[in-house]
Amino acid sequence: MTIAAVLLAVSMSTGPLPDHASADYAGKVGGSAVRMNLWRHSDQVEGYYVYESRYVILELAGTIDSESHVRLLEKGRPKGSREVFSGKLEDNRFGGTWSPRGLGRERSFHLLAHIGPWSAPTSWRRFERAGCPVSFLVPPRWRPHDQEGGIVLDAFTEGYDDGISVTWGKSPVAPEPYERRGERWFLNGENGAVPATDSVKVSGFRVSRDDRPCRIGSAHGYQGLGDCACALVYAGDSWLVFDTQGPRYGPVLDVILTTLQPAAGR
Repeated sequence: MTIAAVLLAVSMSTGPLPDHASADYAGKVGGSAVRMNLWRHSDQVEGYYVYESRYVILELAGTIDSESHVRLLEKGRPKGSREVFSGKLEDNRFGGTWSPRGLGRERSFHLLAHIGPWSAPTSWRRFERAGCPVSFLVPPRWRPHDQEGGIVLDAFTEGYDDGISVTWGKSPVAPEPYERRGERWFLNGENGAVPATDSVKVSGFRVSRDDRPCRIGSAHGYQGLGDCACALVYAGDSWLVFDTQGPRYGPVLDVILTTLQPAAGR
């Protein structure tokens, strides 16, 4: 089974958006390429969307009526400064008008239903670094920067200090937040150590993709507990760990993992 099938399976449904179902969409919002995920509970709809150029979650919540008209507002922002989507869900599309934050003008959006795993957009660029045994694709607006023992990948957006920490090293040293117990790797979190997922193969690498309980904070202060996505990549005699600091980077980690390749010269 491929990493795409294991990590990125989506809910498939018939009709615009049945109750207790989710759907993925891709297209243009105000001229920019985006991807969106929506899920429905009765007359309530929640989800998120991402711009392909920076791929950071913008959360949405709203309502759907009996004729599949949907109104979605961006979560976590004051009234009057939220993005707003107003449109109609059809069998394979979602379209209507979109209001940017606080600008008071509407633009059109057109999204088509997407079935299957997400692949990396063609605009993403390959990241390589001396000593790192693996290369991978990242959004073009990301600016990787060094930290002690590795790098941080993020979009430098809105003052948040979350992102994806990437570290690498040689086996058999146990990479944080993992530890080795016999033949199994365990993942350390707020609730102790739990077995890491069984590995799947990507470009000859063995990859364990997990979510772990963690403390989520931002530049605005401590926020609480949540799930942080992480992945352990075995690369022969080396390893690579992706460790996110909050839920906003989980979906992009799933896509990054589909783009793994051996670094040049290996």
